[in-house]
Amino acid sequence: GDNAAAMRYTEVRMTKLAHELLADLHKETVDWVPNYDGTEMIPAVMPTRIPNLLVNG
Repeated sequence: GDNAAAMRYTEVRMTKLAHELLADLHKETVDWVPNYDGTEMIPAVMPTRIPNLLVNG
């Protein structure tokens, strides 16, 4: 199989801005689906407070 992830990737944290953009995720704004092995629920889409298409172009 693949090697383990490099340590620089295992210590990633979200910025305050990322937390702010995803703040309403748990307010029943999106549908949730099981993850790849059925152990957790993940959002079907990732909504944000501002349209990323407009930000990223």
